[in-house]
Amino acid sequence: MKRTFLVIFFVAFIPVLSWAGDTQIAIKIGEHSGSATFDPEPSSDAKSRSGMIFGISLGSTKKGGGARVDLLYIQKGYKLSDNDPYFGSSTYTVKIDELVIAPFYQMKMFEIGPEIGIKSKHSYKFESSGDGTIQTTAVVSDREYSQEGELTSLADINVSFNIGVLIPLGSRIAGELRYNAGLTDISKGDSKIRTNGLQAILCFYLSK
Repeated sequence: MKRTFLVIFFVAFIPVLSWAGDTQIAIKIGEHSGSATFDPEPSSDAKSRSGMIFGISLGSTKKGGGARVDLLYIQKGYKLSDNDPYFGSSTYTVKIDELVIAPFYQMKMFEIGPEIGIKSKHSYKFESSGDGTIQTTAVVSDREYSQEGELTSLADINVSFNIGVLIPLGSRIAGELRYNAGLTDISKGDSKIRTNGLQAILCFYLSK
């Protein structure tokens, strides 16, 4: 897995090396607020789940545009909520931690590019409240996922697509807002699941 990650990193860095311009190095920290799309649609309501983003960015810019590659740790996931009038409410929270490589092309303030995430771990949490009490069960496993058997394991690689804006906030700080759309099925079960979400990031430039 580490070898695969290094190969993807160097392939993703090729656009940066080919773009002659000023070198940029930045520290990034932010939040990913994400959910998921399902096929077939689940009986429960899918809701967002927030997680942290942090990592580094290496890039090269010149007048009118640039290219860079982000190396990030992103906490993704989603929630499935169900409210039954007889059995009470229940929530399934799925947390997916990914090591992410994301090459970007910048066109003035706009940015676009793919994102390749390698799953580092995931956890599943079930909460229910029926007769006035709350029962919580947490499972951290690659093979135990939901009580309904909707998903038996997760794919090791998650490919998605980013589109967003990069807004300068000062000489050495900028803000990013981008939409992240999953392109591949992360489920190895019967259901097809794709992640999606909004990412809000602060960039602190070490060199610019």
